[in-house]
Amino acid sequence: MKDRFANGFIAGFAGAVSMNIFNMIGHYLHTVKDHYYDFSAVLLWYKPAGTTGEIIVSLTVQLFFTALLGTIFAYLTPYLNKKYYLFKGASFGLTWWFSFYTVTTLLKLPAVGEHTLAGSTTNGIGSAIYGIVLAYLFGLLDNKDELESTEEKKKVPTKYRIIPMPSKKMKHR
Repeated sequence: MKDRFANGFIAGFAGAVSMNIFNMIGHYLHTVKDHYYDFSAVLLWYKPAGTTGEIIVSLTVQLFFTALLGTIFAYLTPYLNKKYYLFKGASFGLTWWFSFYTVTTLLKLPAVGEHTLAGSTTNGIGSAIYGIVLAYLFGLLDNKDELESTEEKKKVPTKYRIIPMPSKKMKHR
């Protein structure tokens, strides 16, 4: 795909899935009490998700919103040097993690207002994983688009060429 928005969305969605898997592992290891979808549930209903329907809706909203954050990253990347892009992705994820924690604390939202050291650390690591997966996958998709566009430029029909193409050298076995 040659669409920066779509590439960012896909990379953001993949990052969100990996972040949620890490969060669920932390939940089952009892290092974190809230799921990421609880943040979106509290913003939607002012309470954590309780029913299966609420879990599905809040998880869908959380995945969609986090995928949209990937599009923000995609539009920021032309202004960033490609050097250390995984570190930049992790920093992007950690910035959003801190922003969401700040908002929930300042608004004193229920069930997500009290954070433990273990829970905050686990969610921070999950957000860094999100950023790394986002940056890595977006880099792959973006490089693939760059390669395709350069190959399309090379595919000029021969009837429009003034000088014939040189033949390719064959490798001898």
